[in-house]
Amino acid sequence: MTNGEWLSLGEAARRLGTTPDAVRQRIRRNKILARRGNDGRPRVYLEFSHTAQTELEASAGPVIPNRTESGITGRDSDPLIAELRRQLAEQQARHDAETARQLAERDRLHQEHVERMQAQAATERALMLERIDAAELRAERVEARLDQILDALMVERRSRWRWWQS
Repeated sequence: MTNGEWLSLGEAARRLGTTPDAVRQRIRRNKILARRGNDGRPRVYLEFSHTAQTELEASAGPVIPNRTESGITGRDSDPLIAELRRQLAEQQARHDAETARQLAERDRLHQEHVERMQAQAATERALMLERIDAAELRAERVEARLDQILDALMVERRSRWRWWQS
């Protein structure tokens, strides 16, 4: 263990050309030795052969994590990638169609609701107009009856006045 040094996760990831999560995965798989430092943070032990090799690669430019370990090569000519892209396009088309269907259904339901509310408002307006007409008719009848009562009172008053004067 004298051929290496203890590094933080971030520093080890930088030197290995990976991410801190990838370093954690290597620790879980027991590919890299790790312990907690005096500060309680994990420290990773890297031998100088690992760090020297990756420092040369790091000085050449930015390090892009190697994806060939998982079997993905990054070439568009790969049939698996082409199939996945086709499936993704199909899923996207289905999603877009379903979204359009749901929006159309929502718009239809909204329009039906608006039409029901307009019909209800028209019915209530007609009912209110009928009530207003009935109230006006009653008011006219009351006025007519009041005129009759006033006329009768005037006649009665005149007859009494004549009686008093005589």
